[in-house]
Amino acid sequence: MTETIDLLGIGNAINDNLCRSSDDELKKNGLIKGSMALIDGQKAAELQSTVSPVSRQSGGSVSNSVVHFAQLGGRSQFIGKVANDDAGTHFIDELIQEGVEYSTSFLKSGISTGRCYVFVTSDGQRTMCTYLGASSELSIADVDADALDRTKVLFIEGYLWASPCAKEMILESVLVAKKSETIIAFSLSDPILVDGFRSEFQQFVENDVDFLIGNDQEVHQLYETNTLQDSIEELKNRVAHFVITRGEKGSVAVVQHEVFKRSATPVAQVVDTTGAGDAFAGGYLYGLTQNNSIEQCLDVASNRAGQVISHFGGRN
Repeated sequence: MTETIDLLGIGNAINDNLCRSSDDELKKNGLIKGSMALIDGQKAAELQSTVSPVSRQSGGSVSNSVVHFAQLGGRSQFIGKVANDDAGTHFIDELIQEGVEYSTSFLKSGISTGRCYVFVTSDGQRTMCTYLGASSELSIADVDADALDRTKVLFIEGYLWASPCAKEMILESVLVAKKSETIIAFSLSDPILVDGFRSEFQQFVENDVDFLIGNDQEVHQLYETNTLQDSIEELKNRVAHFVITRGEKGSVAVVQHEVFKRSATPVAQVVDTTGAGDAFAGGYLYGLTQNNSIEQCLDVASNRAGQVISHFGGRN
């Protein structure tokens, strides 16, 4: 009998270049602190020649989450597109070393593997410039219908909405997954992204999503709310299970209108917030697939996020 996949993640396959920065440098480059901006190949090449990364490692939002999930002991698989270059091979090798299954074919065109330049300020906040590269070519041809059939949770990142073919792939994959009663989980990814695709995200959340996760800014953008309580009221009649992460203020989970709150895990120093939400999601979904209580899910997730922000990079 073919084994069940606990978590199947679909997202952008990106390599992270982590760089120290200052608020003044962010402003000089026209970057909004804490956000993600898409850049083209020319800008990526310019950054490649001018920045001096402190660290280089595989990244991508949902990719990070499935790695955390695997580190906790869950069986996970990732679908994301890389080119047949050194960066692409490195990305795949790191996933496999972490025990994550990966079988997506290389992109055959001349586009290079995607990369993200992560600028980390002294307060630990991260600001990202992302070149999608090969990851933008992810399509329905890369999705294994058999894998969807035997998946407990399908986890999709909102970042994929920036690619028309990836967005089409998501909607088709969800139709297939629903036939097997797979839980559809969705990450809002970024407040600017939510603002740009608000109506589409609303439709997707209300019609297809079983589990939603986002930080307070992203959730506020989704229904243009001003307070946490307003966001909860807007969402609780639209999605059965959702989590709002709030940084140092902790997190809130709402399941069938029941509210659960958890304080943030204390850390000695916030070094880098890159991947904190990804780590939280991976931990929470692991607890969910293990039939843990919501309180236990929040504990695992919060502790995972606390570990990540204590060092550079989005993975442990």
